[in-house]
Amino acid sequence: IKYNGTVIVFGDVNPSAHIMAESDIFVAGSTRGILHAGCLGDRNATVVAANFSSGQIRIADLIVRAPDDAIEAGSFDMAKIHDNHIVIDSVLK
Repeated sequence: IKYNGTVIVFGDVNPSAHIMAESDIFVAGSTRGILHAGCLGDRNATVVAANFSSGQIRIADLIVRAPDDAIEAGSFDMAKIHDNHIVIDSVLK
C-alpha cells in the first residue's frame, strides 16, 4: 500500500506487507511487515502500533528493526525520530 497521507490499519500487518505513507501510520494490531512513514522525507512522521512484533520500521530516510518483544502488553507503542535515530516508546495504556 502506498498512500499520500496518513494510513490507518484496523488489524495486523502481515510479514509480506509493505505500507508506505507520506505522513503517519497507525496500526491497531501487530506489525510484522515493513512500515515506512514519511516516505517522501517527512522526519516528523510517526508509526503507532498496538504491538511492534517484528518487521522493519522506516521513517523518512532512517530504518530500524522492530523490537523482538512488545514494550508493554496492552499499550500502544510509537516510533519517531529523536536525535537522528528512530526511538520506540510506550505511549498509551
